Amino acid sequence: MIKIRRFWRVGAAAVLTLSTVAASEAQNRPRALEEPPGDTLFLTLAQAQLHALENNPALLATRRLREAAEGRLRQARVYRFNPEVTLESEQVGSGRTLRAYEGEVSQEVEWAGQWGLRKRVAEHGLASTDGTVRDAERLTRAAVAAVFYETLGAQNRVALAEEIRTLNERLAVAVSDLLEAGSISLLEANLARIESGRAQTRVLEERRDAKTALLELRQALALPDAQPLRLSPDVPIPPEPSGLNLDSLVRVAIVRRPDLGSAASRIEAGQSLVSLARRGRIPNLRLTVPFDRLEGPGSEQIGIGVGVSIPLWNRNQGTIAELQADLARARSERDAVESTVRTEVVDAYQRYVSAKEEEQIAAVSVLQPARFNQGLLDEAFRSGKIDLATLLLVRNALLDAELDYWESWLELRLELVRLAAVTAEPLPNQ
Repeated sequence: MIKIRRFWRVGAAAVLTLSTVAASEAQNRPRALEEPPGDTLFLTLAQAQLHALENNPALLATRRLREAAEGRLRQARVYRFNPEVTLESEQVGSGRTLRAYEGEVSQEVEWAGQWGLRKRVAEHGLASTDGTVRDAERLTRAAVAAVFYETLGAQNRVALAEEIRTLNERLAVAVSDLLEAGSISLLEANLARIESGRAQTRVLEERRDAKTALLELRQALALPDAQPLRLSPDVPIPPEPSGLNLDSLVRVAIVRRPDLGSAASRIEAGQSLVSLARRGRIPNLRLTVPFDRLEGPGSEQIGIGVGVSIPLWNRNQGTIAELQADLARARSERDAVESTVRTEVVDAYQRYVSAKEEEQIAAVSVLQPARFNQGLLDEAFRSGKIDLATLLLVRNALLDAELDYWESWLELRLELVRLAAVTAEPLPNQ
């Protein structure tokens, strides 16, 4: 059984794309899902990615982080104007006439720029969260593209296995006639029956793998199991773009990767937090407006006062040290992300180049001769040029050759998906 290396699984914990769904791209998006006659849902790769971006529960949950960050920014933009009013009064007589009173209106005033710094912290926090969401969309696109290709590859292998099964069933019928005529031995006839059974088993195995791949695609798209689904097979590998080289891809990834941008925003937020903590050592002003009437009408008085606290012991030293450590960690994390990005791009580029060469060799040197020789086998057997054992041996070899081609076919597309994902670029021609 062919083994396929898989990556970017879509699940409840996955932060699932290839590039951000920005407002500027809205005009270029593919139209929503098109349904052919009947209930069958027909999907191209681009439509499958769009559907996942709009419906995948894990991605929708991640987008809630941005709403929370927007709420924090909205709250940070509100100035802390909350005046306090105190009033004490003395009332006399049956009508409870107000004879004397005293009170004050007070307001704490931040005058060292704390309000602006809080807004900057929230703005950088929103930018960081936005990068997290766009990174989830990048991984979602990649995950959907990978499982889309895996599903197509599995369906192609099913078709090949069914074709081989049909050939073996026809051969088994012919062998039975030859056995009755005494042209072949019982041993040879049993070999043909064995291969026919193996072909049937292979069909069942390939169908099982195809159902698993389709189930994973449904999960990525958040589709119900009862929804009939058909994939567009028209996804040819696009030609290698001109000017594709490793250095340019690394530069593109450094600029476009949303996780790297998110890490940079966390550094900026950390710097603003340290500045805000340092400003916290500067005491706020407290403006008061006292007023009173102590001896009846005509004795009203009003004044103004200014107060300030003196930070003798609590000067935010511990908070500043903690925030500086967090800032240093954020810088180290950003460096680690950049190093990871560079490594991923180099690895993806090398794997893509290798997979492309393998697929081209397999298409020309393996697939075409294998399919041509399949048509010659039965004729050679009927004409007596080869015996039954040789026919079965060669047919199995040709089957393995075609399965090897479909492995290289899938690997090329998976590596293209990987390369597009690590550079945060959309798939070419998609």
